[in-house]
Amino acid sequence: MRLWKIATGGVHAGKETQLMVSEKIDAAVEASAMLMGGETTGEVIDFYRKQVAANATRLT
Repeated sequence: MRLWKIATGGVHAGKETQLMVSEKIDAAVEASAMLMGGETTGEVIDFYRKQVAANATRLT
């Protein structure tokens, strides 16, 4: 959904691109902290799934 929104351009494409990149970086930092804190890979995957679900809800 995001890539479609970005590819079609428009006034929100730049903002969506910036949001996507910043969210990816934030999620990677959070996942690293979770792993260093002793959480399991399953817990990290659950974290990512919640992030993706929130974005899907926002974009639809």
